[in-house]
Amino acid sequence: MYVRGVYNEFFMYHDHFYLINDSVADASIDVQFPSGTKRHFDLKKGASKDFVVYDTGEGGIFIFVNGEPRHPDSYVTSMNPLTILVVNDKTTSFSQVFKPKKSEHADDLIFYTRAARIENRSS
Repeated sequence: MYVRGVYNEFFMYHDHFYLINDSVADASIDVQFPSGTKRHFDLKKGASKDFVVYDTGEGGIFIFVNGEPRHPDSYVTSMNPLTILVVNDKTTSFSQVFKPKKSEHADDLIFYTRAARIENRSS
């Protein structure tokens, strides 16, 4: 069991992505990774989708919402922590949740996150 615990500690949720449509309407969302890997989703308003991409490449993610590009103020590498993309009418938020660290209080866990807002600069 020790090996399984070590594996989970280092690799749990790596390369997992969660896409949330926080728009006021249904949306057609395309996500393109630096490797050229693409994913397409038709999400109802308020809906979410989880997916895994192992071959992301390294660089910015391109996101298209109803055909309109969102600029890639996000960054992925060959091994990514849990990544959350929230799409709304004007922006897309990019967050990564890193492996928990123990705090000074042994029972408290601290989750480190990195977030960016991807503005819709085409309008």
